[in-house]
Amino acid sequence: PASCGDSFVREGVEACDDSGESATCDQDCTEVVCGDGLANNTAGETCDDGNEVDGDACTNACAEAVCGDGIVRIGVEACDDGNDIDDDECSNTCVACEGEVDSCGICNGGDASIDCNGDCGGDGCPSDS
Repeated sequence: PASCGDSFVREGVEACDDSGESATCDQDCTEVVCGDGLANNTAGETCDDGNEVDGDACTNACAEAVCGDGIVRIGVEACDDGNDIDDDECSNTCVACEGEVDSCGICNGGDASIDCNGDCGGDGCPSDS
């Protein structure tokens, strides 16, 4: 009898049948769709939690949530600005700046005038210069 995984597409029953997981077909003979609850590694999905919550452990792009992806993971990260700059408003470990941020967007731990010549070079000049 015909069944999913036999390499034959049954009209009206299966969307695809590639004898298992492929880049376009899931193991259950449905087309690969991020958000269907089936993580298809061959298609590049590292996870698929079947929901549309972007701030949990699996993003809406079916990728594992990590610091630096630009998405704040609820209850885990205080911020996530998607870059690897460590001294701006959000560190590269997804910790929010606890001091003041100067006009260049750099966290200065309370010294908002650390860039005394205004070139955003982070030159560390004292605030009285």
